[in-house]
Amino acid sequence: AVLYLALHFITVLNTELPSPEAHLLFVLVLDTYYIDSARLKSQAFQTLQHVKSVSEATSKVALMTVQRSFSYLCSAVLEVDPDFRIENSCPELPAMLGRVSDTKGKNLSDYVFPEDVEVLNRF
Repeated sequence: AVLYLALHFITVLNTELPSPEAHLLFVLVLDTYYIDSARLKSQAFQTLQHVKSVSEATSKVALMTVQRSFSYLCSAVLEVDPDFRIENSCPELPAMLGRVSDTKGKNLSDYVFPEDVEVLNRF
């Protein structure tokens, strides 16, 4: 509100108009512009929030769909971070690897043959 009043009075005081009617018309047009700009800014912000929420929901659905597809097609599926630490895996993975403990948080290279570690690191 303070910014609006400051812009309003600075703009109005710096204009030289020929008559009081023109001055009043200028003030009304300027006020309409400021009010409409504030409304459009609010709508744009709400639209961006909506687009973000739709994008997040779509990403979740896409990830779940890919995970389901892989679980049908593959014996074991796991997710790793950029350092090849296992973030998420199927419950059967430890048994498939002959391990008793959970694989979450462990480095994937610990489960790869030594000669294949270099190939893994290229990814």
